[in-house]
Amino acid sequence: MAVLLLPWLMSNRESGGGLSVLSFWLLLIYATLFGLNASQGAALPAFLLEGRRLMLLRQAGAGMRAVMWAKFWAGYLPTLMAWAAVLAVYGLFLGLPAWQIGWLALTVAAGLSGGCAIMLAAGALTADFSVTVPRPKAAGQMSGWSWLGLLLGAVWEGACLALSAWLLLALGRDTPLVRTTQTVLGVMPPLGRLLDPAEWRLPVGALLVLAGVVLAIGWLWRTARRRLEDWEPATAS
Repeated sequence: MAVLLLPWLMSNRESGGGLSVLSFWLLLIYATLFGLNASQGAALPAFLLEGRRLMLLRQAGAGMRAVMWAKFWAGYLPTLMAWAAVLAVYGLFLGLPAWQIGWLALTVAAGLSGGCAIMLAAGALTADFSVTVPRPKAAGQMSGWSWLGLLLGAVWEGACLALSAWLLLALGRDTPLVRTTQTVLGVMPPLGRLLDPAEWRLPVGALLVLAGVVLAIGWLWRTARRRLEDWEPATAS
């Protein structure tokens, strides 16, 4: 994608940033969409490749809750730093202000947090701990838990994107980015009304969706922790 966009990015830079507003929104949407794939790659394999080594983790004395949190941070933080670096490079190349780059990074951080938590639990519920030598391809096969994780992750990322866009328009009214965006939204009444800072339906709806996904994440983590604590080789199916 970077190669395909390079000529367009070069023309944008040479024209003095005339397309910087469009560039910002494209980066925001791109980072959100690919954040779901990034969280899947970072957190889903955390338990998929453990196999019988799960018994060693349990014998180490650390609770499965602590193990899950350790694996969450081990997947989340490196992925977040990588995405933040990519967005910073793109943003600096496009000449975006520092606050816009920071906003992109915060949106990605929020999206990845929920995505990694969901995919970690889905991986723990999907993993085959009966194998001695886990095979990545076999371990990565999709199951009902994986599909549920993808659905919840997509809902989480979409709600984060919607809330981020509304907050940006509400808090940055005096910035050139928001003024230009509002001008464009003026010719798209349905979308303009939805993102109108005076309207609270979008942020309230997004927060309710995020709260629902948080409850679902809590249930997934409790279910995954019970499986990790109760699994025994003799009873593995």
